Amino acid sequence: MVCRKPIVIAIDGAARQLVEEARAGLFASPENPSELVDAIQSLVQSETLQKELGENGYQFATKNF
Repeated sequence: MVCRKPIVIAIDGAARQLVEEARAGLFASPENPSELVDAIQSLVQSETLQKELGENGYQFATKNF
């Protein structure tokens, strides 16, 4: 998160909760390749979304860790 890069996460549980709480990335259901592709394409197609999620992650990490 401190690298200001958006996260695409395809695992459930605590890691997903952390990414969602930080609003630092996109979730794809585990073992669902089409959702993973959609999440990646969303980021590739939107520089604004990349920057927003990356900055959210950075702010969350610096405040909480």
